[in-house]
Amino acid sequence: MINQMIDYLFVLAVILFFIEFSLFYFIRNEVKDRDVYYDLTIDQIAQVIKKIKDAQILFFLVIYLLIIMLARFVPFLLYLLISYQFISVAFDLFIWVKIKKEE
Repeated sequence: MINQMIDYLFVLAVILFFIEFSLFYFIRNEVKDRDVYYDLTIDQIAQVIKKIKDAQILFFLVIYLLIIMLARFVPFLLYLLISYQFISVAFDLFIWVKIKKEE
């Protein structure tokens, strides 16, 4: 019973990982074209995203996937990771909506 729940949570963590990466990719493509945003927060986030190189993103993705694989065997880490992912997806959605509103 508990192992089945952990498997479901692991699948949820992997799905959230791909949603999070997709949203980051969409945001990165949106900020690549513009230089200045009216909202200071969005402008600062856009400047940081523009400085991130593809190799750094790939390294982060590999480490992140390894942590997800490790979390499958450590349930407490899995719960923390899923909580972090929900917060991160919400933040990415917030940023993406604000960028779309400025267009």
